[in-house]
Amino acid sequence: MSKDILFLLQGDFMRGLEGPFYCPDCIALEGLLAYFPRLRDELDVVHLQFERPRPAIVEVLGEDHQDSPSLVLADPAKAKEWDLPVKEANGRHFMDDEKSILMYLSLAYGVSRSPR
Repeated sequence: MSKDILFLLQGDFMRGLEGPFYCPDCIALEGLLAYFPRLRDELDVVHLQFERPRPAIVEVLGEDHQDSPSLVLADPAKAKEWDLPVKEANGRHFMDDEKSILMYLSLAYGVSRSPR
């Protein structure tokens, strides 16, 4: 795997008869991608439907790790070096919390970060 893979939920999803909704964590990452469009070329960005199973992420991380956002790391050593929380599944290293993913993208790709 040569690029980090960022899995995000598509917006305007329904939960049963309720909605439409968006994922607040995913929209924060979409905002970063909008601020820094080059990230879309430097990452593999995959948009997922809300309904499970989510085949694209299941193929990479397995059925137990379908949460979004998730960032599958091409080089987990960088994240570990920066003391960011890294999980492992199916022999792949990943992060699945918005704040850690935002920090990783800022550090690894040299884009601005939040002051919070």
